Amino acid sequence: TNDINGDILRVKANISDSYVANNLVNGKTYTICYGSNTATQTLGSEKDVTLAYGAWGQYVCYVKIALANGYVCESVKYTTHVTGIPTDIKFYGSNLDNIKGAGWNLNGSYEMSSASTGSNFLCLYRAGGAASSKVHIDGFAVTPRYRVPASTNVAISISHKDYYAGSGKDMNVYVGVTSSASSAASSTTTYKLSKTMTNGEGGRTTSNGEFTLDASNQYISIDHDDPVFWGSTIKYLLHSYSIDYKL
Repeated sequence: TNDINGDILRVKANISDSYVANNLVNGKTYTICYGSNTATQTLGSEKDVTLAYGAWGQYVCYVKIALANGYVCESVKYTTHVTGIPTDIKFYGSNLDNIKGAGWNLNGSYEMSSASTGSNFLCLYRAGGAASSKVHIDGFAVTPRYRVPASTNVAISISHKDYYAGSGKDMNVYVGVTSSASSAASSTTTYKLSKTMTNGEGGRTTSNGEFTLDASNQYISIDHDDPVFWGSTIKYLLHSYSIDYKL
C-alpha cells in the first residue's frame, strides 16, 4: 500500500508467493524507492519515511525485491506528493532557528518576545528602530511551501493575541494565500483581535479559516495592521499554528 500524511511517506509490502518470499537476498526484506532515495523494511511490516521540510515534493515511489538467483522485481510505480499537510507548529517556547528550520519565512521586523509579557512568543512588528523613530518595516510571517500539485482546500487554525501593557487599540490580522515566501497575500481574510494585558499563555484568541492552495500559490501569509515598533509594550504575538486538509 502507499499513503501520505503530512511529511510522512508510508509504505507496506508483502509477497504471497512462498517460493519468492523464501529466496530473497538479505532475508525477508524489501527496498522502498522514492525518487533517488531508498530505505529497507521487513516484508509485511509498515515503514514510515519522514521527510524534512525542503524534501517535500513529488516522488515516484515503488518497492523493489532482490532474489537469490539474481533477479530483481519491482512493483507498480506511484506518483506521490509529499505536501507537508497536515502539520502544526508551536511558536511559544521555541526559538527563531527552530522556526526557520521548520520552513517558516519571517519578513521585516520580528523577534522572540518576552520583554513585556513574561512569555516567549513569536512577535511580528510593523515598524523598526527606536520607539521614537517608528520607521516602518513591515513584519509578517509566511508558512513553509506546501507542495500541492493542484487546487487543494485547507483549514488552518492560529492561536495569537494582541498584547497591550497600557492603553491601545484592537488590531486586524490578515491571512491569505500567496505565491511567494517574501510577499504577503493581496487577498486576505481579516481576523479582529481585542487587546489583552494577560501575561503568559492566557488571553489568546484562536482564529480558524479555510483557504485554497494550488500549484502556483503554495504559501499562507500572516500579517497585521498594528503600528507597533521595537521596544514597544504593544505586541502582536503568535502562539501556534496548524493546517489540515478541508474535506
